[in-house]
Amino acid sequence: MMRAHRAVHRWLWPVLALAVTLGFTLALAWRPPPDPPQERPLDPPTGAETAK
Repeated sequence: MMRAHRAVHRWLWPVLALAVTLGFTLALAWRPPPDPPQERPLDPPTGAETAK
């Protein structure tokens, strides 16, 4: 491996690691908020409850 090739690799891997870290951080920061919980509709009354 030539000296210039080694120097390129010495700088390439930290730059790639920073790019991946930045992309992961931005993906977490910019993701949409979770949907609010849906309210369940009330159960319809049964025949025994309406006969009262």
